[in-house]
Amino acid sequence: AEIAKSLQPERPAGTVLPDTVKSAPDMVTLIKSVIPAVVTIMGYNEDGKLSSSGSGFFITPQGHLITNYHVIRSMTHARIKNHQGQTYPMITVLAVNKKGDLAMCQVDVPGVSFPHLTVTPKIPEVGERVLAIGSPFLLELTVSDGMVSAIRGDTHLGPAIQMTAPISPGSSGGPVVNLKGEVVGVSTFYREGGQNLNFAIAGPSVLALKPGPAKNLAEVYSPPELEKAQKLYDYGKRLYEAKDYKKALQAFREAVSLDPKFAGAYNYLGLTYRKLGLYEDAAKAYISAIRLQPQNYVYIFNLGMLMYAANAYKQAVTAFLKAIEIRPDDVDSHFMLGKAYVKLKNYPASLREYAILQQLDARQAAELYRFIYH
Repeated sequence: AEIAKSLQPERPAGTVLPDTVKSAPDMVTLIKSVIPAVVTIMGYNEDGKLSSSGSGFFITPQGHLITNYHVIRSMTHARIKNHQGQTYPMITVLAVNKKGDLAMCQVDVPGVSFPHLTVTPKIPEVGERVLAIGSPFLLELTVSDGMVSAIRGDTHLGPAIQMTAPISPGSSGGPVVNLKGEVVGVSTFYREGGQNLNFAIAGPSVLALKPGPAKNLAEVYSPPELEKAQKLYDYGKRLYEAKDYKKALQAFREAVSLDPKFAGAYNYLGLTYRKLGLYEDAAKAYISAIRLQPQNYVYIFNLGMLMYAANAYKQAVTAFLKAIEIRPDDVDSHFMLGKAYVKLKNYPASLREYAILQQLDARQAAELYRFIYH
């Protein structure tokens, strides 16, 4: 089981969106107003060879640039190219959200004020028309249009915009804008084998990024084998969400083979083994995750859920108690602990969990009460 369990910004001064565009844009004018703020990111490895590429866009005149984390993580240094063909070094990272696949970088060029875009906290409506701008396969500043086909609140990236605007490798990190020229999302991935299934990270996640202590790109660099492990992990999670558990299993196995310290991949390996009914293998995977991150209550909870499903109620109690020790207010752990106590016919202990749940979540408390007295 997974426990997944956004900020009105001030409009940056100097936003380069003419009033005519905001009120009644024609498409050509809209695109001309947005493109100057979009860049191609060219990344280089330790040997100075071009290793990867992506897209990004400025959100301040001082050169704060947004892109995907997966765009920059395989670069030791990088340059950006703007719509006029000018290139600038990009060596500083100000903020990273690895799980949310976002990064804020700094392009610092004295005397240069960068054209920039406004990110809106408003989630677009299904059916709303959007544009995606980026550099797929280094085809710089490619514009595609489409509409919002769904809002997905249950992805591993948080709220995500599903859209029909096509994106391809290299589009990642580029802005998705509405007809006001506001950024509603950041292009991030497309579903392989799907029919025009493209996704963008929604604006609120971008606005949650706050500049922190500056780091060099080299400090967030991920070696090739770890980069490949991360890609396999991301791919495996998409397969898991699509309920293609056999292919997901292979992806997670390869990920932990490349990176034996990848706790998150071990956790998903456990989840996948459980879906396939391979409980012993699932237990081993969860234990590997817990050894790497012993204070991660989610991994311990998942082990407890596995033990409960296997009718090993004493072991389930031990796991849920440990999860609660780390996260005392976790509703799911208290609920499952109460159920495990019932299975062991320890009714006083299950009633104690019921009393705790009454303070934490009345609905879950009522559910446990029914389970006790069913």
